[in-house]
Amino acid sequence: YREFDIEAKKLNIFKIETIGDCYVAATGLPDPREDHAIVMARFALQCLIKFQEVCKELEVSLGPGTASLGIRIGMHSGAVTAGVLRGEKSRFQLFGDTMNTASRMESSGKKNLVQVSPETAKLLRDGGKPHWLLAREEIVVAKGKGEIQTYWLRPRLLRPPSNTRSQTSIASSLCYANAGWDTESDDAKRTNRRVSIALQPRNAIHSQEDDIRRMVKWNAAVLEKLLLNVVTHRQSTAPKNIGYLRQFSIHNSDESSFRPKPARRFSEMSDSLLNEISDAVKFEPYEPRVARKSIRTSTCVTSIGPEAKEELMSYVSRIASTYRQVHFHNFEHASHVTMSANKLMKKVCARNWGSSRNTEDAVPKKKRDRDREGQVQAFFRTFGISSDPLAQFAVVFAALVHDADHLGVPNDQVIKEKPSFAAKYENKSVAEQNSICVAWEILMEPEYRNLRNCIFCTDDEKKRFKQLLIHMIIATDIADRVRMQKEKRRWKKAFDTIGEWDTEWEGKSDEELARIDVSFRATVVLEQLMLASDISHTMQHWITYSKWNERLFKERMTAYIEDRAEADPREGWYESEIGFFDFYIIPLAKRLKDCGVFGSAGDEYLGYALKNREEWTEKGQEITASYAKWGEKQMEKSSKEIESD
Repeated sequence: YREFDIEAKKLNIFKIETIGDCYVAATGLPDPREDHAIVMARFALQCLIKFQEVCKELEVSLGPGTASLGIRIGMHSGAVTAGVLRGEKSRFQLFGDTMNTASRMESSGKKNLVQVSPETAKLLRDGGKPHWLLAREEIVVAKGKGEIQTYWLRPRLLRPPSNTRSQTSIASSLCYANAGWDTESDDAKRTNRRVSIALQPRNAIHSQEDDIRRMVKWNAAVLEKLLLNVVTHRQSTAPKNIGYLRQFSIHNSDESSFRPKPARRFSEMSDSLLNEISDAVKFEPYEPRVARKSIRTSTCVTSIGPEAKEELMSYVSRIASTYRQVHFHNFEHASHVTMSANKLMKKVCARNWGSSRNTEDAVPKKKRDRDREGQVQAFFRTFGISSDPLAQFAVVFAALVHDADHLGVPNDQVIKEKPSFAAKYENKSVAEQNSICVAWEILMEPEYRNLRNCIFCTDDEKKRFKQLLIHMIIATDIADRVRMQKEKRRWKKAFDTIGEWDTEWEGKSDEELARIDVSFRATVVLEQLMLASDISHTMQHWITYSKWNERLFKERMTAYIEDRAEADPREGWYESEIGFFDFYIIPLAKRLKDCGVFGSAGDEYLGYALKNREEWTEKGQEITASYAKWGEKQMEKSSKEIESD
């Protein structure tokens, strides 16, 4: 809205109000002007451009889903009644049929397009701008107005605004702009895309390559921040009286950076990774010196270095290229999982552990005692995860690569199609093992030497990082029932007695705390975090769930049409989703809440899971019917292509 305000001031547009996600503006009042329709058309174009520019900027901080935001703009011209509403928040307001019609133009419009009424279109023609208009193909049925022939504004042909002056006129032009998420059907999206290409400004059209490029930059930026924490933690906690820091080279210039020396290339992974899965990945025990320094900000390392940064960007680009153009298991899905994993990890690391759960303890404590108590709580209530930057980086790294080279079909189909390939992985978690190997082999290439040395500097660090990847990515194979039953038993073993966990470490000395092993619980939590991130769309807003549920159906339907799946997804999709919520999603959300590591995220995920289950129960059959229609069209299209061949 701030950007809209700036453009409004440039063009002498009068901002009326903002209501939620709706921005209302007018021109031709209070000072009349003859060219109000032309000026408002220019303003609508600038709002469209500015909105998309802001979305690009916000994508870096809010994640790739920001690209799904769109804006509808509607315009109408006519007489209005003005007045001031009294009360505690008195404000200037416009009334009348012109306001209602402008609102109808917005609500009946389409994403990232500007729709104008017949009255505004006439004023644009009279002003010598008939080439700015394109009649809308379908007749709009507006509430309270009936059928209306509306027009799309053709902003490509607009020129930069010239200096204008106010002239006598009793009319005004109103502009309604409304932003929101993309919730249109697939057919509507294709239609709107064709219309948008013809109507949007050239600099507002984004190709699929542009979307991937932006996602690559966002993923690289997220990983870079986490990797800097790894480097900073390693330097600040390493003993200075041994040669460990010799692998580091600090470059002092305008921006201090970490420059690792060349390290040897580690050996390739074995064919099957299942043998490398242990009961738990090793987590270091509590150590006061490490706990204190891990929460401090280093003053000598502010960058991973230009070479490592460039290699990281290149690596993420390479990973993006391994994802295939399928409906669900694509790079956008990987980016969404990365975003979800990063947010959950932030919840773990950002919680305030400064106070004890024992609220009855009101005895004043010295600052040193309070600091120690906070450090101990942060460590043991997150099972050491919040004090382990390498594990945090590994989680987000695993999220990025977890579906690399995915074929768009389940593991059982991969085994049928590629028996020798599947045998290499013992016919278990084939896609998951392949993704790990693909990502690891790229990382081991000589050109990523500096990146590797930022991630791990010793054989022990390399081995641990690899184990973390294997554990978390293999955990995403939810189709393996035997493995999933094992995971349930592991969770029960780790958290059935979680209520007694505090008593195991509260009030203990540093020596006693150092003997408590948190590895098993930490490993189980990270596996569940990765599971939740992989299917996080089911535990997020309904719009997000609907988007990815539709894409999953289309991927399954495409596989069925191509004879790469035995089951027709149109049969039982509605019922299977309810079962998925009842027997997997909701129990998983409850586990996230009960383990106590994720704070408010546990309640948030469980709440959304329950709401989505309820809404799917209500709307799912109708939605599934629309999916089925899409499937039938695709089957007809495929049959015609076969006949033509």
